[in-house]
Amino acid sequence: LLSTTYRQTPMPAAETTESKHCLKFCEKKKDVLSWGADDYSDPGRQWGEILTESPTTVDPVWLERVKLNQLIFTLDQASKVKIHEPSKCKGCRKANRDLEEAEMSNAFFTTRRQKLTQQLTEQKLEGHMLSLIDTVGTVGEFVRQLPKQTLTGDEIWTQIRARISELEKSKNVSQ
Repeated sequence: LLSTTYRQTPMPAAETTESKHCLKFCEKKKDVLSWGADDYSDPGRQWGEILTESPTTVDPVWLERVKLNQLIFTLDQASKVKIHEPSKCKGCRKANRDLEEAEMSNAFFTTRRQKLTQQLTEQKLEGHMLSLIDTVGTVGEFVRQLPKQTLTGDEIWTQIRARISELEKSKNVSQ
């Protein structure tokens, strides 16, 4: 019915690929719009196929062929990629050696620093012990010079005056 209302004009000849696709698109649209008797005469064609057919529909055989070609291309590219093996790579082995040397030198410096710190601590402790012994000696010397409790007051004063006179003589001699 609709096919009689449209003017049947021949399509111009397709010269380029783009015009071929445009021509195919126009023909499919014309088929969809014209629900004429021609559509019933083709037993393999259903009404739903005519209505759902898209102008961008691609032949499934071509689509599968493109998918297969893409898969083959991807696998080919993946097989060409070289797998990096650090154990065989000169640069990686050199970097590993450099890292090991740096770790060893770091370990050397750490142990050396610990030894020096320990020696310094021991020297300070020894010096402290010597000063403590010297302090104890000074206190002992002071206690020894103190008057004994068994002495009387006059004897104590006599000893004090004698020490004062000794100190004064030593001061005069040193000057």
